[in-house]
Amino acid sequence: MSTVTCNAGFDDEEQQRLHYRSEWHRYNLKRKVKLEQDLHMLTIFKSHEAETTILEDFDFYEQREKALQENRRQQQPASTDPQKLLDTKAQGPVADISYVFSKAVQLKDTENS
Repeated sequence: MSTVTCNAGFDDEEQQRLHYRSEWHRYNLKRKVKLEQDLHMLTIFKSHEAETTILEDFDFYEQREKALQENRRQQQPASTDPQKLLDTKAQGPVADISYVFSKAVQLKDTENS
């Protein structure tokens, strides 16, 4: 398995999928690089020892996103609009009345049948 644009070879499909998501692949799609430069960059990437794996990087960003969402949720003030409070309270009795009415209509329909 390989990609012609980046002149990169892969051992398995997972490596290929990760490469297609990488900035290096996007960079090569936008700019045609000479083969010598490309091979030199590939040797640098392959010889470089990463401090974290890609999966660990994803975990970091997921945890960060969850923390940001939690902060946003905590910072949102509770609704103090009196009209919204009345609408919320009114939904209970209105829902009860419409439920009783629908049951009465169903009962009359079954009696007429």
